[in-house]
Amino acid sequence: MITEVSTGNAPAQRVDTYNFLNKKEAARVTLESLFGNQYKQIIDSKIKAAIAAGPENYFEGKDGFQGIHAEQDFYVSGNRAVIVFQEYSIAPGSTGTPEFRIALPGKAEAAVSAVIPSKSILKADNGTVMIPLADVLHKLQFKVKWNGKTKTAEISKGAMRTSVTVGKNAYFFGKMAPLKLGAAPVMSKGRVYVPLNFLTDILHASITKIQNGNMEVTLK
Repeated sequence: MITEVSTGNAPAQRVDTYNFLNKKEAARVTLESLFGNQYKQIIDSKIKAAIAAGPENYFEGKDGFQGIHAEQDFYVSGNRAVIVFQEYSIAPGSTGTPEFRIALPGKAEAAVSAVIPSKSILKADNGTVMIPLADVLHKLQFKVKWNGKTKTAEISKGAMRTSVTVGKNAYFFGKMAPLKLGAAPVMSKGRVYVPLNFLTDILHASITKIQNGNMEVTLK
């Protein structure tokens, strides 16, 4: 449950997680029951690695991440546990509500792939390779919702959320601070195009070149 409160010009957000269960037939789900008695070490190491990849988005020292605790907020999405931190708890407000997706033991998600035909690729004025957003993401099982008024494409898959706006070189992933890529999204013949590295840098997909200039993108 997400609660948003705005006082003056200082909006704040709180996330609360709940487990619903039938006590006669079920038991409470905990991080220990999912990851074993070494759950804290396993999850702490994953979160520290993710923070190290983008340290500018988090507090440092004693104000930063100090490890999870027994009552840590989390939820399960697909085959991953999503570890949730309150706004301002380990990061500035610009980072939002930090979430870290960690694969459950023995439950790695099946990879999804899509081929990007060479004929569908454009090049921006600065030479950046651009790919048709909706065409590719639909193949990767994302939902893409277009807002014609703001010229924004809202993208989702399970708990994964991001958005892009035509003409704005700011790319979001969840509530992380926006990143700049090689070019802003553009509209061409009714389609929105984004830089190829939107797939690698924002969605963390991998790309390989195949015959005739086509490319294959794989999302785990």
